[in-house]
Amino acid sequence: MLAARRVTEVENWTASQRHLALFQPEAEVPSSDKAAAQAVAIHDAQRRVERLCDGFAATTSFRVKSATPAPQEWKCTSAKKGMTCGFEGEAICELDERRFEEVETCGQ
Repeated sequence: MLAARRVTEVENWTASQRHLALFQPEAEVPSSDKAAAQAVAIHDAQRRVERLCDGFAATTSFRVKSATPAPQEWKCTSAKKGMTCGFEGEAICELDERRFEEVETCGQ
């Protein structure tokens, strides 16, 4: 029976999530109000978050499903021409993570 034992590896992809620190500086061009300034900051952060999360895909162990900025602490400044906002928060990376599982079979 022991001689008939075969061990093979099976590849599985499982969903996982990683959180990375993110600092988004205030925009150089002011917006008309706070809501618009926050929307600009989130939009600008999206590109940075995608680059951060793409770092996981540089290996063969991960596939990126989505990348989302998550502001936690806003910093907004009023100026004569409007308002600018930046934030500290996280880059949330939704990933598929590759794992290997050993499977034993006996006989043929």
